[in-house]
Amino acid sequence: MAGSSMSGVVRQLRRALLRREVDGLNDGQLLDCFLAEREEAAFEALVRRHGPMVLGVCRRVLRHEQDAEDAFQATFLVLARKAASVSPRDLVGHWLYGVACRTALKAKAAAARRRLWEKPMGEPLLPISCPDEAQSEPEALLDDAIQRLPEKYRVPLVLCELQGASRREAARRLRVPEGTLSSRLARARRMLARHLTARGVALPAEALAPRIVTAALPAALISSTVQTALGPACTIAAPVAALAQGAMQTMFLARLKIVPFVLVVLTATGLSAGLLGHRVQAEKPAANKLAVKAADKPKPQVGPTIPATVQSVDAGKRTLTVQVQAEKGKKERVEKTFALAKDVKVLLLHGLVKETKAGALADLAEGVPVALQLSPDEKMVLRIEVHGGSLHGAVKAVDADKNTVTVVSKSKDGAVEKTLELAKGAKILLDDGLVKGGAKEGKLSDLSEDTPVVVQFSGYDRKTIVGISAHGPSVHGSLKGVDAGNNTITVTVKENAAVEDKTFPLAKSVKSDGGKVTDLTAGATVTLQLSVFDKKTVVAVHVHEK
Repeated sequence: MAGSSMSGVVRQLRRALLRREVDGLNDGQLLDCFLAEREEAAFEALVRRHGPMVLGVCRRVLRHEQDAEDAFQATFLVLARKAASVSPRDLVGHWLYGVACRTALKAKAAAARRRLWEKPMGEPLLPISCPDEAQSEPEALLDDAIQRLPEKYRVPLVLCELQGASRREAARRLRVPEGTLSSRLARARRMLARHLTARGVALPAEALAPRIVTAALPAALISSTVQTALGPACTIAAPVAALAQGAMQTMFLARLKIVPFVLVVLTATGLSAGLLGHRVQAEKPAANKLAVKAADKPKPQVGPTIPATVQSVDAGKRTLTVQVQAEKGKKERVEKTFALAKDVKVLLLHGLVKETKAGALADLAEGVPVALQLSPDEKMVLRIEVHGGSLHGAVKAVDADKNTVTVVSKSKDGAVEKTLELAKGAKILLDDGLVKGGAKEGKLSDLSEDTPVVVQFSGYDRKTIVGISAHGPSVHGSLKGVDAGNNTITVTVKENAAVEDKTFPLAKSVKSDGGKVTDLTAGATVTLQLSVFDKKTVVAVHVHEK
């Protein structure tokens, strides 16, 4: 008995020493240590290091603490089972972010199905979540937008904004110049802004990243997660096991690029029990029991939700033709025709919080932006959310008495001028990239002539304004120099075939995606973002990749 107690003390001392050592190792070294010896201290270090980011994702997607913790544990359970597949090894955080997003979405779908099953008989079944909830917090759409970014821009964003790595450290790990990394981060933010604007969230690009927050990590959750991931299979909670199993099936099918129906074949043949298939023989009954429970669950009643643009509606044939993104991360769009469910729902989104109303197929005119809720086989539309769309342009005139604004935008046919009315409660956001929180709420009279704006329309009529995001003008040219003493920057610009040098004052907290403004190299191609308030002070300098 004394010998047993002594060996326990030795193990505890060894674990404490290892914990001190692993804190100084990078992700790749921790992963190698875990793979070589299944070292608990190395795995716990990865949980502590990346757990706040993972829990933040789960909470944003699920908004229910217990569901979020289940998805959190399932994410690290997948890491314990699939650690060898992480590549590159020093980007564990990016790998975990992708797993966390997929796992949280599966948990959200499972929770939605559970709510449907628990509805009393006779109540109508709504196949997707309430749009009011989806529109109430922009953060709810951020992770979906980040996942849609090309890897080239997604990886730096996850490293710097979600994991808190410095630009220098991120550039070193990605083996790119720091200026290149900064340019990619700026591009990623602009792409996020465009995606969110299309979904009815009018946020400026520079305001997005600070809204992506991590979560405090409870010590009890760290301990239970490590025990779940490294302990016996019989100790894994059924919801956590099911989520991890589903996440690994998705990863497996995506890697082999197998068509969706193979998932059904794998489930039918029992291969879906891969989550616990490599455990010792004594643990097989528990694994089989979990697999049987998962197989007994009802099949999903809904498929994915996809953004699209209406092309035409055939009410007689009950079909809808739209333009959709050809491939994730690509700009190309293709035309697709879907069947309409007999009881298809059309919902008009006003763009203001908690304001929606029922629509009809007649509201689906050509060019209208929509979000389609598809059936599990992705051939039929179950529900259609009609968005108002947006317009990029510059202010020409404002009439505060009539509550209208005239905007000039560019099209393939030239400049187009439109006078638009603002809805009651419409928001005016003034952003120069420096205001804490991303933007300052203003009024219509703050919009002077030539102010660049993004106008967000109501889904009710697609012409009434529900929000305007105003930015300062931009100047594109070649950097001539920076005068640190006078705090000014000079660029060479070309306007109407004439070349001239222009000097602008720099804001006190000017931002630059190429490092410090004073360190920028003369001759670099830059875009200066001017303040929306005075139209002359430089608030941001964007350096373009060569």
